[in-house]
Amino acid sequence: MNSVFKSLIGTWESTSASGSFPTIKDFSYEEVLKFEENGQPLLHYSSISKMGNDTKHCEEGFLRMLKPQSNLVCSLEAHNFGVTVIYEGTIDENTITLESKEISRISTAKEPYVTQMKKIFKLTSENELEMEVDMATSNKPLTNHLFVSYKRKIA
Repeated sequence: MNSVFKSLIGTWESTSASGSFPTIKDFSYEEVLKFEENGQPLLHYSSISKMGNDTKHCEEGFLRMLKPQSNLVCSLEAHNFGVTVIYEGTIDENTITLESKEISRISTAKEPYVTQMKKIFKLTSENELEMEVDMATSNKPLTNHLFVSYKRKIA
């Protein structure tokens, strides 16, 4: 397993998390992000985002190397609001950069549709992680949407 993947394993809790987009009011939230091994050469991950006691967003997915012995990586994720995303990208030193290749949505989804996503995970130290998410919709170009700083939860 890739060394950056190994460094992600564990539970990460946000120390700051904020979101914005041209069509919504800026917001802050809390998030717990988990990366787990399951005996395969990939990581299972999940995240739950809350505002106060209210769960606002959930996603589940898998992060794996796209090609063995390369720096190519992919991610498959499902969101609780009915969107699935396949990402492909690269892993370099302490950073994983992913760009959407396919986005699917449930038949009852309403416009504006998410049309593009970019996600960057950056390990800033052994116990600190950052995530940046950019998003485009059917009526807005690729724009920063989320920025989260995490600390590893030490059991």
